[in-house]
Amino acid sequence: MGQMCDVCKEKTAVISIQGKGQYCYDCHNKMMLELYGMSDTFEYSKIISVIEPGGKLHTFEVNHIILGSIVTWEAKEKHGNYEFRVISDIGENGAEVAQKLFKKIIDGVCTKTLDISNGAFGKSVSIKDKGVIQIIEDERRDYAPAFKIDDEIFTPEEFGKLLQRFSGFNMQFQIHDGSDPLLGEHEYLIPTYITKESLLEEFEEALAIHSDRGFVSYKNTIAFEDVFYKINDKLHVIDQARNRDYAQEIGRELAKRLYVIETDDDYFPFNLIELVRA
Repeated sequence: MGQMCDVCKEKTAVISIQGKGQYCYDCHNKMMLELYGMSDTFEYSKIISVIEPGGKLHTFEVNHIILGSIVTWEAKEKHGNYEFRVISDIGENGAEVAQKLFKKIIDGVCTKTLDISNGAFGKSVSIKDKGVIQIIEDERRDYAPAFKIDDEIFTPEEFGKLLQRFSGFNMQFQIHDGSDPLLGEHEYLIPTYITKESLLEEFEEALAIHSDRGFVSYKNTIAFEDVFYKINDKLHVIDQARNRDYAQEIGRELAKRLYVIETDDDYFPFNLIELVRA
């Protein structure tokens, strides 16, 4: 057991702040919330177990840590290799974020990228034609590059052998942050052409349809918002493709155009401005 938390003296310290002390997750988070004049009475299960379709039980230890205005939620498998993470803002509802993490754990464990079978000649492992692969540094091999697929770790050479059955094919890919949603069983990566110009054109078309010379009545705000949510979904695609600067540039332009809309609605368009700024 490591050193105990300097505050509660009960839990193992996991965070060390130079010149301050060493703290467990709970005490560190409480101090961070106090800096922002906030408190959090939300409690969640620190242990969650999931049974995959094949019957194997996976047990996870769940924690969250507040770093400035960002909260990182992590689930690490006990006695296994699965790890899942989501990121939220400090003001977000803790129960909702925890549910996102729990759903991600279930989806990640139950949606397989590998096909594994045990036959007369032993274990056979193959890779499906779509899925999620995590790029890691393998602690077992002096932090050499490796790939984590489901709960198994492969060296670059082993990964190459997995792909041999697709020889002659092309592999299209996108790199996503580990906190982004996983690719589900019935979800696919479809090539989509999205530019700043195309999104602004969609915005102007929606405004022309649902406004009277730039004035959007409260009767039409819901219809306009439905179209705008689809524009915002495409903006998130750009952001998740790690083109964040471009996404923020488009978001600023959309916010500027939303701001000058005339309306008699109490919340519109400020609710949409907050959406693209998030």
